[in-house]
Amino acid sequence: RGDFMSSVRDGYNRYDPDSTLNGFFPFWGIVLLLLSFVFLLIAVLGLVGYFVGCRAPPERLRHQLDPATFYA
Repeated sequence: RGDFMSSVRDGYNRYDPDSTLNGFFPFWGIVLLLLSFVFLLIAVLGLVGYFVGCRAPPERLRHQLDPATFYA
C-alpha cells in the first residue's frame, strides 16, 4: 500500500463528500462578489473619466449653450 492520498479521500481513507466541487458551493456569495466587482469597475471608470475631463462644461461655455436654441 502506497503513501499517496487520493484527492477524494481524507486522512483515514474515508470518502470526502466535500472534495473539489461535490460539496457546498457558495453560489450567492460568488454572485454578490461579481456584482460588487462590476460596480467597482463602473465607479473606477467614472472617476477616470471625470479626471480626464469627461464632465459638464465650464461656466463660460454653459452660457453659450442656450437650452432654448440648442435643439433648433
